[in-house]
Amino acid sequence: MLRRTWRNNGLLPTSEGSDLIAVVREIAGHELIRRASAAEAAAESPRDIFAKLGDV
Repeated sequence: MLRRTWRNNGLLPTSEGSDLIAVVREIAGHELIRRASAAEAAAESPRDIFAKLGDV
């Protein structure tokens, strides 16, 4: 898996923005990646994960 390091390039002026990206990356890495291929093949959207991201 390609791992990119987030750098604050001025688009997110606060540490909260960087923290949000870290949380979303963690959720995606643990939950979304495992299910992405199957969801794509079935033309489905993992709505439960998007709901979880909405809670963040």
